Amino acid sequence: MPLIADPLSQRDGGRAWFFTTDAIGLKLTSWMSASRTLKTVKALLRPVLLGIAMAEAGLLVVRTCVSSSDLHNTNDVVGNYLQTLGTIYAVLLAFVVYVVWSQFNETRTYV
Repeated sequence: MPLIADPLSQRDGGRAWFFTTDAIGLKLTSWMSASRTLKTVKALLRPVLLGIAMAEAGLLVVRTCVSSSDLHNTNDVVGNYLQTLGTIYAVLLAFVVYVVWSQFNETRTYV
């Protein structure tokens, strides 16, 4: 991946900006943003893994406490509830994406 130094890098507080080529085309990246991304991943890794472990533990507890015949009897009811919750989540997610996208476009007009 070829790197080309930007001659205007001194305008941004001495931060070293580089152009990199990828499958999409020319992309402006920064070594500082890569470092920040790594720090964010490190900070989020523990809570995400803890959440996964708690979900697995909850599944294990339910599977050991509830018999499989009871789970089979309530399969149709739980399916309807999950379908409803999934639809509500999808609608809320669509609203969030719409609001964020419109804020992004509004910000772009000011920059």
